[in-house]
Amino acid sequence: MFKTDHKKIPTPIQKCVLIVLAAILLISVFGGVYAKYIHGNSGSNLFGAKEFYFTSNLLKEDAAKYVLNSNAKEVSFTLGNHEDKLRFSRDTIQYEVSVEEKDRGTAPEIQYSDAEKRLASGGVSETTVTLKNLEMGKTYLVTATGEAGYSKTLKAEFTVSDQAENVYKHLDTSNDAYLLLTVWTENVKGDLTVTAPANLVPDNTDPILETVTNYTGDSYTACTFTDNENFDQTYSSYTYRFFIQVDSTYSLSDFDITFHQDGVHYIEVESDL
Repeated sequence: MFKTDHKKIPTPIQKCVLIVLAAILLISVFGGVYAKYIHGNSGSNLFGAKEFYFTSNLLKEDAAKYVLNSNAKEVSFTLGNHEDKLRFSRDTIQYEVSVEEKDRGTAPEIQYSDAEKRLASGGVSETTVTLKNLEMGKTYLVTATGEAGYSKTLKAEFTVSDQAENVYKHLDTSNDAYLLLTVWTENVKGDLTVTAPANLVPDNTDPILETVTNYTGDSYTACTFTDNENFDQTYSSYTYRFFIQVDSTYSLSDFDITFHQDGVHYIEVESDL
């Protein structure tokens, strides 16, 4: 006698159950991948989030610490809506700045170059904020918050030295072909970072400047370099030469200098010989 193998034919209900189970399986597999993609990319590639930048030359998200010259009476910092000249916030940013003295003493005056406290949209926008009436030995905690749909907070801690920890700079403009920037210290040592303005050519015959390149093909841009050789002792000095590429007027305020030592930044705010 022969046996016949009868295949069981799924009922309509069973077919529906199988379809639902298959759909759940696909969602669980691809949904997990989709979620990981969103997490890994912060959702920016999928949802087209608007560009939002709130930046500063001194304030940072992790609250940078600065020591100012013992005779400093004020300090200025910038707030901007850009990461560079091509990446800037698409919406107008409204910002607020607050400052308090660490020991709950007298807070300094806050002076804004922009009374409306707004960073305009449509391009690179930057403003300057100045803290005035600083006192020797005091530490000031600064917080700046920018909002434009998104929100970002930047912070800094400024201490006016009471131990004659001073940083100085001088600019010699007596030669029509080049500038001489001299930096010297008093009770300060560490790695020095210098930012020079545009239209100047660093003297590459200087070992400190030999690898600094700021030519973009049609112009010389602002440049930043670090000197970790000449200020390993207190009471040190060094002079840097920059050739003038475009006839213009340059001043000390065009050059920013900062010393870095053990997580603290020493900056000058007033200089003279």
